[in-house]
Amino acid sequence: MASEGTARRAGGETVTPAEAIAELVQLSADVRSALLLDARGQLAAASDAEHGEAMRAAARELLEHADADDQGDHEVAQVEVTAPAAAVFCVRVRGWTLVALADRDALPSLMFLDMRSVLAKLEDHARGAS
Repeated sequence: MASEGTARRAGGETVTPAEAIAELVQLSADVRSALLLDARGQLAAASDAEHGEAMRAAARELLEHADADDQGDHEVAQVEVTAPAAAVFCVRVRGWTLVALADRDALPSLMFLDMRSVLAKLEDHARGAS
């Protein structure tokens, strides 16, 4: 299995992180850009290669603040931030973090459903590296 991680489609076909990002963009017309971080917080894939690293840094900072505000000893599983011009959605599952920048009017319940659907296809990164 590839060290960058893989996902499985319904037919058992292996999907790369980049293909998982493409699937999210295809599932939701509201997504402007998206990125996938691995368990180490490194960029695994991005729909916008030019801004991927800047988005990664901003997403990590947002999640650090959310974790600190949660006052628990665990990571926050999902975050939604809405601004006048856009919305940001983050979901963490099994070591993966999926981040989407979407239109302001995106429905959070559908965004999280689409994001979790994509993440459900990703295998545990630790399993992929072992």
